[in-house]
Amino acid sequence: MIADECGISYQTVKSHIKNIYHKLHVASMTEAVSKALRGKLV
Repeated sequence: MIADECGISYQTVKSHIKNIYHKLHVASMTEAVSKALRGKLV
C-alpha cells in the first residue's frame, strides 16, 4: 500500500524499512515500535 501511494516499487519500500531497522538496531516492526515508545518518539 505504501509503495502504491508513493508511486514507488515494493522493493524500494522494503529497502527503506530495512535501513530504518538497521539504524534503530532492531530486527522487526514490533521491536521498532517498542523502541519508539520507550524513547518517547511517538
